[in-house]
Amino acid sequence: MSMLWNWEIKDSCFISEQWHITNEVGFAFSIIGIFLITFLIEGVRRAARNYDRMLTAKHTAQGKGDKVPTLQEQLMRGAFYGVQFSAAYIIMLVAMSYNGFAIFAIFLGGTAGYIIFSTDTLNFAAAEANNEVVRTGACC
Repeated sequence: MSMLWNWEIKDSCFISEQWHITNEVGFAFSIIGIFLITFLIEGVRRAARNYDRMLTAKHTAQGKGDKVPTLQEQLMRGAFYGVQFSAAYIIMLVAMSYNGFAIFAIFLGGTAGYIIFSTDTLNFAAAEANNEVVRTGACC
C-alpha cells in the first residue's frame, strides 16, 4: 500500500488485507461503496435531526417538567450518533490510503449527501417573519 498520493486501481488496498482490490470491477464497486457510505452519513445526520425535532415537539406538547430525554430516547439518539461516528471514522481510514479516486468519492459523496439531506437546516418562513436568517437544528 502506497503511503503517498496515488491513482492505483489494481492492487489497491483499503483499511485491511481483506479489502484488497485485484481488478477494475472490484475497484469500481469499492469507489461506489465509499461514495454511498459518505452520502449516507449525511442521511443519518438528517434522521437524527428529525428525531430530535420529534422529541422536542412531543415533550413540548406534553408540557413535561422534566426536560431530559428518557433512557430509550437517549439510547436512540446515541445509536444515531454511533452510526454516524463509526461510518465517518471508517471513511477517514479510507482517506488515509491516499488514493485519489477514493478521496474524490468521499468529497463527492459528502457534497451530494449535503445537497440532498440538508434542506431542513434553513427556515425561510421564520427568517421572513423575523427579517433574519434562522438556523434550525443543531447548533454549530
